Amino acid sequence: MFSQIKIIQRIGRLLGTGSLFLLIMITACSHTNRSMPGMLQNDFAGFSSTEKAYRRLKAQWTIHLGAQNRGSYPMLVGARGNHTGHGAFPLNVSATLMTDQVIDTGIDFYSEQLEMDSRQKDALKMEYQRYHQLDHYFLVEISMRTTWSDSYLDLKRWLIFIEDDAGNMSEPAKIVEKPMRSASAAGRGFGMPGDFHSRRIYLYFKRLDIYGKRTISDSTKSVKLVIQLEAENPERAEGTWFFTD
Repeated sequence: MFSQIKIIQRIGRLLGTGSLFLLIMITACSHTNRSMPGMLQNDFAGFSSTEKAYRRLKAQWTIHLGAQNRGSYPMLVGARGNHTGHGAFPLNVSATLMTDQVIDTGIDFYSEQLEMDSRQKDALKMEYQRYHQLDHYFLVEISMRTTWSDSYLDLKRWLIFIEDDAGNMSEPAKIVEKPMRSASAAGRGFGMPGDFHSRRIYLYFKRLDIYGKRTISDSTKSVKLVIQLEAENPERAEGTWFFTD
């Protein structure tokens, strides 16, 4: 379970301490995928029904791609995706497509944890939508991790784009990077030598293309996320979100 303080800290890292979003959080505190392969139902034992719904749905729309460790370089398969990869890929990536359902269940969970009334909950949702400009963009939340050089977390080295089942490709219209974090991988129980570097990023893709067509429409069957080490380099990882069972 998240404590109220941890929730506020997480929201603060996401939106910045000057945001109205964080002020709503503090005010509230003053009152006191579809199937998921590889994930068991009892993984959520002890959680409230609201938290279970949020965690399950978020896991359902999270794909995992990239190398898990130095040695063999396995490509991880996400809960709603598949993968292909080439060569020794230096990153371990988790990517969540923030669908309307994921956002709504997240709002339900955080507002419940912080004992918000309906007015505060509505304000929380409106601020989240305003901050991320969800009328114009859809959001992909990414966590990048590596035990290689921290230079691999420099997005200037990477080509990132999505491709739907019809072959239409789109690059992010905007990317927001959070500060990099480093720690001892061995000290954190990963069983690996060296330093552990991570960075959270947010990819904003336009909802409409240059022709006014929806980037993800009702007829879209799948969307593939591709992360490639420079345009001419074949080293890449990819994972796919599926919109049909």
